[in-house]
Formats: sequence, C-alpha cells, structure tokens
Amino acid sequence: MRIAVPVVGERFSEHFGRSDGFFLCEVDVASNTLTQPRVLRRPRKKCESLPQWLRELRVDVVLAGGIGPVGRGHLEERGIRVLAGFKADAPRQVVEAFLSGAAEGRNPCEEFEHRYHHCRAAFGRAAEGRSDNGEGGIRTPGTV
Repeated sequence: MRIAVPVVGERFSEHFGRSDGFFLCEVDVASNTLTQPRVLRRPRKKCESLPQWLRELRVDVVLAGGIGPVGRGHLEERGIRVLAGFKADAPRQVVEAFLSGAAEGRNPCEEFEHRYHHCRAAFGRAAEGRSDNGEGGIRTPGTV
C-alpha cells in the first residue's frame, strides 16, 4: 500500500491545500512496516491536477490533518482513500499512528464553509510574492 502525507518542507502539513509536497512511503500490510520513505515536491500546476498526480504516483491512501470536501471528493473519485484529523510534527508519525490503528480524528476543514481556495493562494500567488492572510484573503508584502 502506498501512503501520501502532505508536508511543508519536511514537516507534516495539517492542511492538505497548503502543502508544498508529500511524504510518500510503502507499507507492507502483512508486517505493518513502513519502507521507501521519501518526500516529493508537488508540481506547480493547477490545484485541480493534484488528485490525478497522486493517482499517477499510485497512491492508495492520503493521511491528512484537514482537507476540504471538494479536495477529498476529487481524491476519492480516483480511488484514493482519504483519512483526516491527524496531528503530528513529522509525517512518519502520522503513518505510524495510522498503522497502530488510530481512528480518523476531527477534520477542521469540514466545520466551516470553504469559500477560499488555499492551494490557489499558495501556488497561484507565490510568484507574485503574496500569501494567505488567514482570513480567506490574500496578503501582499507590506500590508496587514
């Protein structure tokens, strides 16, 4: 089984849409062991291509902290199982929690209306030097 965990740098990203890559690993379900750990940077294409890219990587399961219903739906349409509500510092800890039988936790992205597309803000605006201001808008350098 191939597992993908969203990361920012080398650390677990608690929000799928704000990740800049994925920790990928293989899991031998018979022995419950994790092998071939690696981090891949996600392509700087449109966000809508991310589920297909993960499918092309033959990902079976995505383990996330939070993921919106649209992103989750696109992954599930491609046969990728999605579990959310994980909390950890390192992506390996997320996989180990999953392997130890930790149940899916609270998905914070299901509790409010997603009026804002985090992925577009992080990747579509990065070249312009913009980032999310945490209120569903875009902050340019020098503004509050």
